[in-house]
Amino acid sequence: MDTVRWIISTAPEIFLLLAIAIGTLLGRIRIRGFSIGTTACVLIVAVLIGQLGSFTFPPILRAILFSLFVFTIGYRSGPEFFASLSVRTLAQVILALVIGATGLIIVLVFAYAFKLDTGTAAGLTAGALTQSSVIGTASGALAQLGLSKAALEQQEANIAAGYAVTYVLGYILTLLFVPFVAPRLMRIDLKAEAAKLEAELAGGAPAKTENLSYRKFQARAYRVSAGADRTIEAIEAEIGGRSVVERIAAVPTSRRTATSSSKLGTMSS
Repeated sequence: MDTVRWIISTAPEIFLLLAIAIGTLLGRIRIRGFSIGTTACVLIVAVLIGQLGSFTFPPILRAILFSLFVFTIGYRSGPEFFASLSVRTLAQVILALVIGATGLIIVLVFAYAFKLDTGTAAGLTAGALTQSSVIGTASGALAQLGLSKAALEQQEANIAAGYAVTYVLGYILTLLFVPFVAPRLMRIDLKAEAAKLEAELAGGAPAKTENLSYRKFQARAYRVSAGADRTIEAIEAEIGGRSVVERIAAVPTSRRTATSSSKLGTMSS
């Protein structure tokens, strides 16, 4: 145990990487089609490893890792968010605001009733709403309160602990609630409702069972043989509004004809 404490004090990054590695492997395990997921497994493993001692990571490392996390989330979800904004999604925006406000009010009530410290309350908010950005916001706010170094580190540790516990529970309970509890509360049969929706969308046509995989984007390639002296915009407009030129490659001279273009356009729609 003394060796473990020495490693924790000298190289705590080892346990950070160990939690990620073990959590990733556990997150790939499926039992009857059910999987907790990599994120939840990493948090569970980190909580268990955290019982070995007190881990103190360099502030610069935490800042870099958190910045990378926020960047990747925004890079992936940002374009989808702004692309989906319309009058039709107004109800979803209102629902998100209601859920956020309700979650914050509930956490504040419980924090006052159980006399929770600021860090724990912030961690509960971040984990219960599965909003990791709250961690950075709360940490920045705590840094402005003029707390001592020891008190600030304790509050930040409480944020992480509260987030890990509530995120795991909220994630697992949601996975169990949606397929098992919610249909009973709504008194519906998911399989029967799915069959009705399939028949409605099919418009009376027989069901197709040979290809049930969902594809967000369908890619196709086109050889543009009459694109000489034409702009890419004109070619995209002729093929279809959802077509985009991704790449242009030169065609070998031996393969050119009198009517073909000297360019090969690859489109995706």
